[in-house]
Amino acid sequence: MKGTAEAVKDTGIRAFLTRGLGYDNDNGWKKRIDETIYLFENYHNKYNIKVGFGPHAPYTCPMDKLEEVAELAKKYETFVTIHLYESKNEREMYTFRDLEKTGLFKNNVIAAHCVHVDEKDIKILSKNEITVAHNPSSNLKLGNGIAPILKMLDHEVNITLGTDGAASNNTLNLWKK
Repeated sequence: MKGTAEAVKDTGIRAFLTRGLGYDNDNGWKKRIDETIYLFENYHNKYNIKVGFGPHAPYTCPMDKLEEVAELAKKYETFVTIHLYESKNEREMYTFRDLEKTGLFKNNVIAAHCVHVDEKDIKILSKNEITVAHNPSSNLKLGNGIAPILKMLDHEVNITLGTDGAASNNTLNLWKK
C-alpha cells in the first residue's frame, strides 16, 4: 500500500485508500492493522489521500475483529470499506443487525455490493447513512445478481459506482465489460 500511496502522491490524483484486512491468525491481523495505521499516519489528509480501514467482509473477518476495526476507525476519525451481501449465501452467515452490534455502522462506511439486501437491510443502511458502492459489472461477471438500487434510492441510501477489483471483474473500467 505504501507503493500505491506513493503513486497517488506522484500523480496528484485524489484517492481513498484502504489496506485489505482479512483474519488468518493474530500475527497476520496485527501486521495488516499496523500497515493500515502506518499508511494513515503518513498519508491521510496529505497529497489528496484519505486512508481508511478495509475489512474485506464479515465472512473473512470475525465479528470481534470488526469491533476492533470500528474502534480504530472511530479513534482515527476515518472511514471503513467492506463487502456486504455480495452473494446469496452471505445471508446465512451474518445479519446487518450483527454488524450494527459491532459498532462498525457508527463510522462512515462504504459497503460494496449489497446485492442481496432486503427491506430491513435497506432501512438499516439508510438509518446508518451507509454509502453503497454498486459494482454492476463485477456482480454480473460473478453471477451474483443485480442490487436493488431503486429501492435503496427510495430509502435515500447514497449510491456510488465501482468496479470491485480486476480479479473479480477483468477491468477497472466502469464503462466496458
